[in-house]
Amino acid sequence: MIKIDSIRVNPDNPRVIDESKFEKLKRSLKEAPWMMKLRPIIIDEDGVILGGNMRYQALVANGVKELRDEWVMKAEQLTEEQKHEFIVKDNLGYGNWDFELLREQYDEKDLEDWGFELLSIGKEEEPGSGSGEGEGEGESDLIACPECGHKFVVVKKN
Repeated sequence: MIKIDSIRVNPDNPRVIDESKFEKLKRSLKEAPWMMKLRPIIIDEDGVILGGNMRYQALVANGVKELRDEWVMKAEQLTEEQKHEFIVKDNLGYGNWDFELLREQYDEKDLEDWGFELLSIGKEEEPGSGSGEGEGEGESDLIACPECGHKFVVVKKN
């Protein structure tokens, strides 16, 4: 076990998280701590976090005092340039979502609970037309993905 206060948030971390996403992350880590083994916090030789700053902060906020050894990986002997490169590349999203497959294979409520931003995906209804569901939730916009052309409805909650 590793004492949580033996590692440190990167003071130069260029990533930020808003409060609602942070709350979802905290809940996610409580509900599925096994995922930490699959995506550990990456630290340098000095214990500074290179990848996983938000997960670390969520764990601290959840009251975690010790981390399982497999939840932390040391990336020793990286140059400063390699550290900077890793920090950015670790957070890039190279792929795109196939909204049709998401709609077919996953429950929209699960996706929302897991932190997915879209409340309604893959539906080609006109904004504000409503299907009876979500009435009173707020305005909606029909948006087409600029890369793949899939259309989805984004509902703005009031």
